[in-house]
Amino acid sequence: LDSDEFLCIRRLTYSFQFRDVNEQVSHQEPSMEGFAAISLGPAGREFAGLLVEPSGIRGNGDGEEETWYELQWWNMNRTDENGTPIMIVKPGQIYSVELRFDWSVLRGVLGSADVSVKSLTG
Repeated sequence: LDSDEFLCIRRLTYSFQFRDVNEQVSHQEPSMEGFAAISLGPAGREFAGLLVEPSGIRGNGDGEEETWYELQWWNMNRTDENGTPIMIVKPGQIYSVELRFDWSVLRGVLGSADVSVKSLTG
């Protein structure tokens, strides 16, 4: 018997902090940049995880430009290229993330995850 057939992650906790050294460039092509990434599963179709992605540059209606960063769930098996936004995060802040997995689905299918995030720095 192989142990990898019987072991699985039920809960994963980690903390992250990120910095963007060139905000102008990262917000111009947001899908080309990612920060604080954690990946789960084998490389390929089942590859998934969390990452911080910059927003595009958008007008705020007052003649100024707005930018932000989103913590997103992404999955290589998705048909669209957008991640699922979880929350807006800020550079320099420390965040704690907890993922709880539900593996009650059929064997061989990636289970679902509940994600909770909190700022440790306010």
